[in-house]
Amino acid sequence: EGAERLATVLEECCSMKETHTLDVSTNRIGNRGLTRLCSVIGRCTKLQHLNLADNIIGVEGAGRLAEVLRECKGIVQLNLRMNRLGSDGIASIAAVLGEGKQLSH
Repeated sequence: EGAERLATVLEECCSMKETHTLDVSTNRIGNRGLTRLCSVIGRCTKLQHLNLADNIIGVEGAGRLAEVLRECKGIVQLNLRMNRLGSDGIASIAAVLGEGKQLSH
């Protein structure tokens, strides 16, 4: 529910094309919430810094995030520490990095 409301607000921010940083750390965002956020993050063309640390994102969420990272060329910083990605979730993100996506952090 909280991620749904956050996604609605984010849609408005992204429509203004001014969102460079999104910090949604420590919000108990899980796979379902991240899936909803990803539907909006993909349209935030100016987004450079994405902090998803200390949530409850699992393998499914990591897979959806990997799809969005392929689309979002501007993201250069990504924080996923303290989540529940597991080895398969980490592999999904690593695969995107292996395709040439570059992150500075």
